[in-house]
Amino acid sequence: MVARVDDEHSQLEAVRDARVAVLARKYENPESAEHEARFRLLTEKLRSLDPRVSEDEHAALADSTALLENSVDLIAKIKRVFGV
Repeated sequence: MVARVDDEHSQLEAVRDARVAVLARKYENPESAEHEARFRLLTEKLRSLDPRVSEDEHAALADSTALLENSVDLIAKIKRVFGV
């Protein structure tokens, strides 16, 4: 497990380093479509390796949304029953 975490960390660092290098070249030659494409690919790879929001957080948000929607439906039914 520790080896896997170290490997993921190494991969994350390698992608970050590559992205920074491409970003530097991009500003040296801003007209290069190749640098722009490579930068975008590395950015997506970086986001997949180190997401800003985890899958667990997405799941928690989906659960909260479902609970809210159910509550809204329940309130609407109660209003209909009591004529509010």
